Amino acid sequence: MKIKMPGYLCLLMLMGALALLAGCGSDSTEPDGSWGQSETNMRVNLLLTPDTKEVDVCDPISYSVSADLINTVINPSLPENTLFLEEYAVYFSGMTNGAPPLASIGENMGGTLPATGLRASFVDQGMKGAFLNDIVSGAYTPDETYPQYRARYVFSGTDLYGSSWGVTGDIAFRMGRYTACQLTVLPASISLTGLANPDSDTSDDVTFYITGGTGPYSVFSDTTSVIDSPWAFGINNTSFTADPENVGVDTLVTLTVLDSIGVATAAVVNVTTP
Repeated sequence: MKIKMPGYLCLLMLMGALALLAGCGSDSTEPDGSWGQSETNMRVNLLLTPDTKEVDVCDPISYSVSADLINTVINPSLPENTLFLEEYAVYFSGMTNGAPPLASIGENMGGTLPATGLRASFVDQGMKGAFLNDIVSGAYTPDETYPQYRARYVFSGTDLYGSSWGVTGDIAFRMGRYTACQLTVLPASISLTGLANPDSDTSDDVTFYITGGTGPYSVFSDTTSVIDSPWAFGINNTSFTADPENVGVDTLVTLTVLDSIGVATAAVVNVTTP
């Protein structure tokens, strides 16, 4: 005798079978940002604390993030387990239209969980330099002065029985030219008596020091007959010396310093008569 089931019962059984199949070997029911909980019987929480969320591309500091990975047992009646931390990776995505791309990071690690106070890379000088090169070359023009990014950290490893686990976390931050990028030249003003050149007397020489901005730098004099323009110099040069000529009347000379992306500052030299 054949038993004919109603169509809706067949549909419910089929849906149940598909749900059971999807649950086998899958972490589809686990929270976003982690995997391997059903296999390892361990839940991992990740806390990320960066050095900063406002990255100054002119600051020589390489930033890092402190990562705390805390694991807890889901079902304490199952055998004891250990989670081994093996590696992490960081993937950057621009949240601002036209933001220059940032290269991903990947490093090997070691140890077991829980692990607190781990130092992981965030933004280093190489990434800052690449960002500046993209802006200076005109390859990218972000809609914002301080384009926003998201850094996604992925920590992963295996457990005592060879099953894999992982956890992810995000950091939102901005990159741009902040306080350390301000271009300055010192002394900003000075007064001295000019001597006829060429001369061996250095009492009328003055050395200027450049800080901030983005090298290499160029220097231009508005009165080259009194102080010649040093013009452009190498990227590692952050100082220049001026040797004024003698003058018949006191003369103000403005020396304009330009960095590689057109930011300017100036120093004024009052050259007096002998």
